[in-house]
Amino acid sequence: LASEERKLKDVNITFSLKEGRICGFTGERHDMISFVRSLMVQLTSLYSYDELKIIVVYNEEEKEKWDYARWFPHVWSNDNTFRYIASKNQDLKELSVQLEKEVTARTEGEKTDIPHFLVVLADMELAEKIDWWIEHQDERIRMGDEYRESIKGYDAAISTAKIIRMYEE
Repeated sequence: LASEERKLKDVNITFSLKEGRICGFTGERHDMISFVRSLMVQLTSLYSYDELKIIVVYNEEEKEKWDYARWFPHVWSNDNTFRYIASKNQDLKELSVQLEKEVTARTEGEKTDIPHFLVVLADMELAEKIDWWIEHQDERIRMGDEYRESIKGYDAAISTAKIIRMYEE
C-alpha cells in the first residue's frame, strides 16, 4: 500500500502563518480575494484584536472588494488613532510611520511578538513603495510629525456627539 501513489481531491490544506512567516496565494483574482476574506474572518474570530493586527494594502480601484476590512477591530492601532489600511500613496506614508513606531517599540523596548501582524498585500505596485519610505527616513520622520500633530485635535467625545447628531437629523 505504501508504494502506491495516491492523490486526495478537495482536501483542506493547513499551514502555519506563525511558523512560515511569509506565504503567497495564486489563482484567479476573484478567488484569491474571496479566500483572503475568509482567512481574515476566521482569524478575527479566533484571535482578539490585542493578539492579532491586520494590515491591508490594496489598490483604490478595488475599494469595494476590501472595504469590509475596515470594520475589523484588528486593523486599528492599540490606541485606536490609526487604521492599518492603505489604498493610496498618502495612506501608505502614514502606514509606514506607524509601522516604524511598532518596530522601534519592539526593538528598543520590551521584546514581544504580541500582537502578531498579518500583512495582506493585495497591490504589489503600492506595496513596493514601502521600500521608498524605508530609504527616505527624513521624509518619514516629517510625515510622522505631521501625523502626530494632526491627531492632537481628535477627541472621541466630540466625534461621538457628531455621529449622534448626524443620525438624529
